[in-house]
Amino acid sequence: MNIGLWISQSLLALLFTSIGIMKVVMPINKLAENMKWVETFPVNGVRTIGVFEILLGLFILLPRFFKILPNNTITFASYGIIVIMLGAVYTHFKRQEYSFIAMNVFLLLLAVFVVYAGKKLQLF
Repeated sequence: MNIGLWISQSLLALLFTSIGIMKVVMPINKLAENMKWVETFPVNGVRTIGVFEILLGLFILLPRFFKILPNNTITFASYGIIVIMLGAVYTHFKRQEYSFIAMNVFLLLLAVFVVYAGKKLQLF
């Protein structure tokens, strides 16, 4: 289970950090080519979501890797990812973009696994 936890945390860290960076640095019209929902959100809202995704991506893995306050940080980062993914599922459902929901649910379940496995292994 420990290896699965490392893999899950690494995958979440990679995905959330890279997607967050895209949302922060890419022009909105370029971003809207692949993420149609950004057209209906304010630019600052998209950028803010990107910043939160970068922070969550870093905080889901780095505290455990460097052994710096892993207990609360990883748990809060996992809950943050769960909240963002719930918002993503809601947004895609409301916009009838059903093909994106499966990935959002997968990432949500991965974050739930990180919380569960971390508590089960008493790592955090």
